[in-house]
Amino acid sequence: MEIEMADAQFAAVDVSGSEGERALTLLTKLLHKQRREKQKSTPLDVYRCAALVTRWSANATLPVCLLCQNPTGPKGSQRGHFIPLSVLKRLQTKHFMHKERGVSGDIKSMGYYFYCPDCEKRFSDDGEQLFAPKVISPLVENIHNELIVGAVRNEDRLPWLYYCVMSIVWRCLATIQHSRAIFLKELEAMRLFLLSPRQVSSLTGLPKLYLFVPNMELLASREQCQLDALCNMADARIGSMQGPDKNDMVWICCGPLHIMAILKEYSLPDFCSANNLSVTTKTFTFASSENRVFPQDWARSLLAFANTTLCSATRDRTLSEMGNTDKPSHIDGTFLDNLPKDVSYNAVTDIFQYPFYYKRIGEQKNGEVHCVLVQRGHKHGGFVAIRQVLVNGGYVCLAVEVDFQAKRLDWLDGKCLSHTVDIIGIGPERMLLFLNQRYSLLERLTSLLC
Repeated sequence: MEIEMADAQFAAVDVSGSEGERALTLLTKLLHKQRREKQKSTPLDVYRCAALVTRWSANATLPVCLLCQNPTGPKGSQRGHFIPLSVLKRLQTKHFMHKERGVSGDIKSMGYYFYCPDCEKRFSDDGEQLFAPKVISPLVENIHNELIVGAVRNEDRLPWLYYCVMSIVWRCLATIQHSRAIFLKELEAMRLFLLSPRQVSSLTGLPKLYLFVPNMELLASREQCQLDALCNMADARIGSMQGPDKNDMVWICCGPLHIMAILKEYSLPDFCSANNLSVTTKTFTFASSENRVFPQDWARSLLAFANTTLCSATRDRTLSEMGNTDKPSHIDGTFLDNLPKDVSYNAVTDIFQYPFYYKRIGEQKNGEVHCVLVQRGHKHGGFVAIRQVLVNGGYVCLAVEVDFQAKRLDWLDGKCLSHTVDIIGIGPERMLLFLNQRYSLLERLTSLLC
């Protein structure tokens, strides 16, 4: 009952995260209690806790392994990744968007402490160590060429490609919010297969897997945002090929390789059959870019996601790309480097997103200025987005520390990057004074304290 209450509490949390933090603490304590009392945690309980950790606390450690669901022992959970680390390192991007937490980060931020050492080794030995060199690297090096992946079954008859793809599907799906409510039966079928892949009985109830690579039509685009979304992104989303109101599949981007896992039974278009990966597949062939077929509905969905999320929350564009073009190709003119790494701002939705340890006091959207007053410990701070400050008409976002008694603003933890200042055309010593005087930032933040 306590676990169900914690899960319900999580479902109702807002962006400030205070309720999410309490729900995570409660659920983790309950799992620790079960372990101490040698009670077996139910799969649903563990999935609930994994979803909470994914959303609110990347550094939290599960007291039981997400795969085998046994206590993790004195060494604790090992750091693992939803998308294999070797794949993330091979992709041609520096930063990744984490949708669940609403922030972008580097490869280190894409991992969680979910698995015991034995299960982490299982993922590596039974598929991961072959996946990047035999599949991802050739696609990254020349995405247009035909690629034949041979020896899909290794010496002891384990279908390593099938196992690795299934493990990626399960790891991603297990931590997507609310997926356990829709796909608990399917999640458990995959988990049992991953634990005992050599047993024929473990093949019951598994999703159907299909592998796609962008075709010539999609790769011909000159838009960097489109190419990034189709070739360099690491992402997983629930959806359907039957309509926007259904949830019966998960689509996963592993850079240029796109995985479609059908979790509920229904008929697919004929073109999908050539892309099917099954447990009996001996050789898998990715056709050349001229001869490939890629689901158009999902291509449009991925590009829409890139335009509304990646373009507004990625931090890896350089000054020259932002300051010297009227229409930046990727980041939509928004500059985020004056925000802490765990804080993000979406210029399309006009929303700040930040972890639970920033407690929201108040928020104001007025004209070209969007302010959020937060508290961390005994200090007050503010996140501010100002429209059309950059020379290209884009936004500037900044984080400030507010001293209400002294009536002054300072950079939050000394956060001020000189190359950001150069875009506006004034020195770092005067930038905050200039923005405060022009946009009345202190007055706006003070009004939120009441």
